[in-house]
This record gives sequence, C-alpha cells and structure tokens, in this order.
Amino acid sequence: MIDREHFTGQQEGEKIELYLRKHPLTLVWALRYVILALVGSIAVLLAVWALAQSLLGGFLLAFGVLLIPVSIVGLWEYALWHYDIFVVTNRRLLDFARKPFIYEKRDEAQLTKVQDVRVVFPNPITVLMDFGNVNIQTAGTKGTIIFTKVPHPRQVGTQILDLVIATQQRGGPTAIERTEVTEMRTQLG
Repeated sequence: MIDREHFTGQQEGEKIELYLRKHPLTLVWALRYVILALVGSIAVLLAVWALAQSLLGGFLLAFGVLLIPVSIVGLWEYALWHYDIFVVTNRRLLDFARKPFIYEKRDEAQLTKVQDVRVVFPNPITVLMDFGNVNIQTAGTKGTIIFTKVPHPRQVGTQILDLVIATQQRGGPTAIERTEVTEMRTQLG
C-alpha cells in the first residue's frame, strides 16, 4: 500500500518528501483511443436508437457490445497510470510500478548514492506543458532511476538535489547503513 505518507518497507524515521505520479495529460494520451471508441459507440447507439426507437433490446445490445469493453480498457489504462508512483524520501528514491494481477516492480536508490540529476524534455509539447523525465544517476547496482513524464521536472530535479546535499551535510550514511557496511566487512574478513 502506498499513499502520500506511508508505503510498504518504509524505514523508521523515513519521511516522504515528494510523492509523484505521471502528468495527467499522459493519462489522457493513453486514453485517446478509448475516448474515440466511446464517442463512436455513442454515435452508433444514437443511430440504433433513431432507426429502431421501439426496439429497446437493440439499444441495450449495442450498449453492452460497445460501451462495456471500451470502459474496461479505459479502467485498465487508468489503473496503469494510478499505480505508477515515484517517491522521494529523506533517505532514498523509489519508483513503484504495478500492473494489477500481473506484476509489481520497485526500484530504489539511497540519496547518498546519487551522482547526477538531469531533466529531459522529450519533445516541444512537453516543454510547453511542463512535464518531462528526471534521470537520476546513482553509484549502485541500479545505475539510473528515471522518473518519467512527471509534472514540473525542473522543480523535482532541484528538490532531489537539495535533499542529496542535505543528506551529505548530515554526515552521510545512516546508522542502518553503517551497520550493514560493518556486517559486510566482518563477512569479507
């Protein structure tokens, strides 16, 4: 479960600083064919109704055949958008992605591992609408975490860099990270 204040695996004292989803226009873009199909379905329904006003059965059949499957596809696209979440805490970056009933994915990196933050606008429309990608290069096994199509990417990039600087000024690794390093050193001899 992920909300604006809590998520599964949240550590003691870890506070959510940024909670992001993809820009709402990306949902509209994903639903473009669904919207066209709904408009077409409504036009077909009106035509069926106009031709056979007394045949309520034909109207209901057209409704069931056309609108219900299109609505299911629309709900699926909404679920994909809704469950794609980017979280920045005072300790780490997290990218949650979920396709209901299929898979869940979670990428994360410690703020202490962040080396570079870049903002990328894929095309001129994203510049005008102020959404783009925030590419975060890390010194870890993950490599790069990409927050795709987030609103106000410049501000997001700046906030991430501010958190990285604050983390470095706090003195680097947390007590948990120091304990993990100590355990690894003991195991390696």
